[in-house]
Amino acid sequence: MNVLSLLNLRQVCLIVISIFILCNCSNNIFRSKQKPIIHFIDKEINSFSHLIIQDSTIFSIGVDYKSTYLFKFDDKLNLKFKKRIHNRLYNSTIKILEDSFVIKGKDNKISKAVQFDFIGNTIDTLNTNYFDEITENIIHNNSFDLKIETNEKKQSKLILSVTSGKILQTVDLDFSLIRINFSQLSDQKLVISGTGRISPSWSGHSFGLIFLSDEPKSHLRLFQQNDKAKMMELAYSQKDKLVINKLFNEWHHLYKPKNTKILLKEWEKETYLIFKQIYPNLLKPRRKVDGSLIYNPEYHLIDVSLQIEISDSINVPTVKQKKRLSIYDSFYKPSKTETINDFRPFVSIDKKIIYCNSNIEESLMIFLSHFYGNPDKLEDRIKFLEDKITIIPAHWVGAPNIYSQPVISKIIFNTEYNKAILRYTNVGHSFSRVYYEKKNGKWDRIRVIASMVS
Repeated sequence: MNVLSLLNLRQVCLIVISIFILCNCSNNIFRSKQKPIIHFIDKEINSFSHLIIQDSTIFSIGVDYKSTYLFKFDDKLNLKFKKRIHNRLYNSTIKILEDSFVIKGKDNKISKAVQFDFIGNTIDTLNTNYFDEITENIIHNNSFDLKIETNEKKQSKLILSVTSGKILQTVDLDFSLIRINFSQLSDQKLVISGTGRISPSWSGHSFGLIFLSDEPKSHLRLFQQNDKAKMMELAYSQKDKLVINKLFNEWHHLYKPKNTKILLKEWEKETYLIFKQIYPNLLKPRRKVDGSLIYNPEYHLIDVSLQIEISDSINVPTVKQKKRLSIYDSFYKPSKTETINDFRPFVSIDKKIIYCNSNIEESLMIFLSHFYGNPDKLEDRIKFLEDKITIIPAHWVGAPNIYSQPVISKIIFNTEYNKAILRYTNVGHSFSRVYYEKKNGKWDRIRVIASMVS
């Protein structure tokens, strides 16, 4: 995952992990004027439930709808690894030891306590009665208290104070923030985790965000201004399409498809192969009654971040065995998780390809970000770019989707690389999981496992 990656616009909720700089003198925190500049995002994670600080290293426990993951960062928020360590543990609590940690939670309504080392290996499964008797090997810092207040516009304010109640700093956010946790990284840094939401009425997909700030009484936006966004804003105000033409052409020529001959890892080779073979077949242009295309933009945006899972086995029932499949059915157990941060596949379509990195995504998000609550203004901006890219407004509320459809977010392979499950979204609001098998070097679609329209 690219640590500077910004929001996938088809998703609306978000999980926020934040690092704020604290001065050595607690009465003068957030003194400098540096703005939030460092971001980390994981599009598959629903929540970050715990933080662990060990020797200037940040560990976080993240969960999606069925799994628990261990994340490791350095003190500058560079992701070192992400590893699936267990099924999802609900209502979990954690205790930290010198070289391991123990999580207690419920797995399929059964309480359990599991001990892990800091590279994600299971050490032992413990009797839950022993959990309360475990003595932690860390000293929790209680010199600060962090609270949140949320106004009627569902925008939050962080309030940092000492335990005596004296307020040291307040920071306004342009989104709502709930269920915060925090831990001190050093005398200058405090790690904050929580659940945030751009729109309070959306309960869809979630993702993780990390940002860094030490500006006094700063208004922390999710999307910070940059030169390309300013260029788009000026062009929009002057209705100058020549500037937009130049900008998109620059993005188009920024990256070329990756030379797959230099790939060394088998899972990466297979990822590029299956994408090349099946992606053009997933493209389903939407047409009007007269047969003309509803969307016919000049460019096709592909996300450069793609998550891969390797499973010891994939077992998908045939149509005769089980005609109806639920999105909650489990057909595999992931044993390894990988992420491609510079995914640039060759795509044989009659569009100009833009491999959308974090800077491009950020610029587009900034251009659109101020208008979620005003559909008329947002629609006008979408129309301004509609001949360049397809931007699909949110189904209910929240962020629009800039990525060209369909968007493949995850590919699961078995260890023999002859079976695969693809998860992708289409038209911005629906997702599918489709099962493929490889025969004689060609990936063939077997059946749709599950699909859902949000």
